[in-house]
Amino acid sequence: MNYSNKLWFEEVEKRKLATLLLETIEKHKKHNLKDKPIFIGGLSSGGDVNVHISNYFIGKKEFYTDPKRVFIVDSPIDLLALHWASKINIEK
Repeated sequence: MNYSNKLWFEEVEKRKLATLLLETIEKHKKHNLKDKPIFIGGLSSGGDVNVHISNYFIGKKEFYTDPKRVFIVDSPIDLLALHWASKINIEK
């Protein structure tokens, strides 16, 4: 799923993506996904997005699920360090 071109989400975007994911799970009721563990992951900036949305899900009863596992591959977790390194590289 290609959802955003940013490394972060505003509150309204988190809610919209969470709703979209749960609608997808509901859409496939024949596979009984609602009762299965949810694993969320992504590559690079997609990994950052998945960490954000997973944190958003946790403890929110309205979404009825908490991710069981989250995985990321080659993601820039320290966004502040990424910002400063990018700024330095642009100046060079």
